Amino acid sequence: MVVKLAPKKVANIVELCRTLLMKCFVTIREFAQLIGKLVASEHGVLYAPVFYKTLEIQKDVELKLNKGNFDARIILSNESKQCINWWIENIHDSYKPIVFKPPDRKIESDSSMLGYGALDVTNNLTLSGVWSLSEHMTIYTPHSTRGAATSYVSGRIPIATILRTAGWRKDSVFRKFYQRPITNDSSFSKEILLAKGK
Repeated sequence: MVVKLAPKKVANIVELCRTLLMKCFVTIREFAQLIGKLVASEHGVLYAPVFYKTLEIQKDVELKLNKGNFDARIILSNESKQCINWWIENIHDSYKPIVFKPPDRKIESDSSMLGYGALDVTNNLTLSGVWSLSEHMTIYTPHSTRGAATSYVSGRIPIATILRTAGWRKDSVFRKFYQRPITNDSSFSKEILLAKGK
C-alpha cells in the first residue's frame, strides 16, 4: 500500500518549480514558499528530503548573508536548480510506501588509525586489514563503509536507491561522500564491496 499526492497538489508544485526556474532572481520568501510545499509533500514522495535538503541549505545561507531579509533577491545555485528539476521530472510518479521491507544486506564497519574492519552480517563475511601508506585515512573515517560504498557506486546507482537500501533517513553524511572519487580501484572501497570473505 502506498500514499500518493493529489494531482492538484502535484500540478501546483510543478508550476511553482517552473516559475522559480524561469526567473533570474527570486526572493528568499518565494524560495522558502517552494521549500515549504516540498516539505509538506513528504508523505507522498519517498525521497523528498534528499531533494529539498540542498534547497534548505541554500535558503539558510542566503538568509544569514542577507541578515534575515526574506525579501532579498538571490540567484539559485546549480545544485538547487538540479533539485528543483528533479521535482518537475519525478513528482508525477512519486509515492511513499506505508510499510518498508527489511534491507537485503546489512554491513557493519569499524576503523582506527591502524586499520579497518567490515562485517557483511547477511552473508557472514568479514574483511579486515591494515592501512597502507598510500591510503588516506581521512577519506574513510568516521564512516568507512558509507564512504566506500557511496564513492564506489556514485556513477552506477541512483542516490535514491542507495539511501533506501541503506536505510538512511538523512542524506547529510551520504552527500559528503557521494561525489567523492575512488582513489584506487584496488583500494579499500572495492575490497569492501566485492569481499568474498577472509
